[in-house]
Amino acid sequence: MRIILWINTLNVPNECKTNASTIVYLYERNTEDLTKKATNNVWSKILFDLKQEKGNEIILIPIATDSNLTSLNVLTSKFNVTEKPVLIINNKQIITKLRSEEEIKKYLNNYNISS
Repeated sequence: MRIILWINTLNVPNECKTNASTIVYLYERNTEDLTKKATNNVWSKILFDLKQEKGNEIILIPIATDSNLTSLNVLTSKFNVTEKPVLIINNKQIITKLRSEEEIKKYLNNYNISS
């Protein structure tokens, strides 16, 4: 369902005017790498806090990529995703290194979304 939601957000700018930003969070759920597990926990907390603050201004779509779904593989290929975790903001900006919630807000502001 989350992949379908992501696909639908690709068409939103063409079909309607909206102020909502989309943040797709791609991560590996079943990793044994402790660094990735810790990174996933930090990113999840940052994104949760941001969603709580922004509410309906953000469509947050977390997707575990270890399911090997063809549709997901096509989308990640389209965005040249080579490492995880990764954020795709408004289907334009790709972030592979995240330092703070403020960094995400900066990218949201770059696409004329209210802060």
